[in-house]
Amino acid sequence: MLSNLEYQSALGKSDHCTMKFDFNCYTNIKSKPKIIKLFSRGNYLKIKEELDKINWIDLLQKKNDIDKNWRALLSIIQDMDKKYIPAKERKQIGRGKNNFSMDKNTIDKIKRKNILSKKIAQNNDPEVRKEYNKIRNQVKSIVNKLNREYENNLGITPITKISGNYKSHLFVNKLDKQ
Repeated sequence: MLSNLEYQSALGKSDHCTMKFDFNCYTNIKSKPKIIKLFSRGNYLKIKEELDKINWIDLLQKKNDIDKNWRALLSIIQDMDKKYIPAKERKQIGRGKNNFSMDKNTIDKIKRKNILSKKIAQNNDPEVRKEYNKIRNQVKSIVNKLNREYENNLGITPITKISGNYKSHLFVNKLDKQ
């Protein structure tokens, strides 16, 4: 874990000696891709048809305990979820510099802007350029607005991700810094 350990002389007039070493970390951290459900593309008519076919009185009998009934209901819901609601691996948009969440409309506009920029690179059409400029400006203003809101909320919300004995709620107010 440590290599090239060297004891060195003290800094200035301090009586503490300093150490110099190389820290070797050999762990492979593999991040699993996040799988998200596309609920907007689910086939809810098929789910409804299958749910109508189930004999609920026989399935959820009173003589069974509540845990058994719950497990039966949960397994049905999970089966329907796997069959009729598509899922995909989440891919990061951009370089990951934005930590704030975006609504679907904003993400769609960013995708549209990227598509239009590719069209402009292929054939420099003035109509496409005009549409691209409009979408680009909208995306820029929306993202800047979301970024401002995110940064303003950082100054108000409590910071609770502090490890060790120092775990407490710290409030950072931008007005105090001015």
